[in-house]
Amino acid sequence: FLEQYGDDFPESIFEGNRQRFPNTSELLERIDNLVVGGFMVLRAGGKIRMHRDHRKDNVIRVHLALQLPEHEKAYWEEGRARLIDIRSPHQAHNDSETDRLTLCCDVRMGFDIPNDAIAPWGPPTP
Repeated sequence: FLEQYGDDFPESIFEGNRQRFPNTSELLERIDNLVVGGFMVLRAGGKIRMHRDHRKDNVIRVHLALQLPEHEKAYWEEGRARLIDIRSPHQAHNDSETDRLTLCCDVRMGFDIPNDAIAPWGPPTP
């Protein structure tokens, strides 16, 4: 089900994670058109360089906040999801002393996602 992205996500990783997190695996299997899903941790002090993900125009990424650094809770509540258009340049950093944990899912939509349809990531601007 990973199409051309299968090299990025070896089956051995999936099977081990399915055994470690059976409830999450069962939940993910219920998501129609799921391309890939799993936990994503950005460690305290961690950074992800500016990049674009090479995905088709009909795939959107959803981040469900499970654990957030305190300063991020001002604009993103734990238990709430946010969208990101991974075709646009994006980066991340965690300057706090707390790891950020999200459940991250790439989902294939039934339509192409127009450019600039998703608000940029980060705190909302006034």
